Amino acid sequence: MSVCAPRMVMIVGLVVVAGCGQQPRSAQTPEQRKWRLDAAIGVTNMTQKNEALISVAEDAADAGAGDIVVKALEEMSNLTTKSDVAETCALKLARRGDAKAATRVAETMTNLTKKNEVLARIAKGNP
Repeated sequence: MSVCAPRMVMIVGLVVVAGCGQQPRSAQTPEQRKWRLDAAIGVTNMTQKNEALISVAEDAADAGAGDIVVKALEEMSNLTTKSDVAETCALKLARRGDAKAATRVAETMTNLTKKNEVLARIAKGNP
């Protein structure tokens, strides 16, 4: 075996390992977001369900899909988590310029102090 052979094996190995990394998710269609929401709603373990709904809500907010965010929030059983996720998603939607959806999402917050702060930020155009 030549001196180059071990180097070649190492380089090929590094390329294979580097290529196996997780790729970023591509943009989802509204139908795909709806199916993800339906799947999350179908989870019977409440901890896993809330985790799935958080993921759906945050991804929907990133995509500007306020209706999916609201539906995901409605299905959350932990009120503290629901309020925290609503805050995050409302501000994401507001930064996208969708004050209407941001306000609808902020209205679902259960922490009144934070809800007022978020609504004020949306109203001021300073999310």
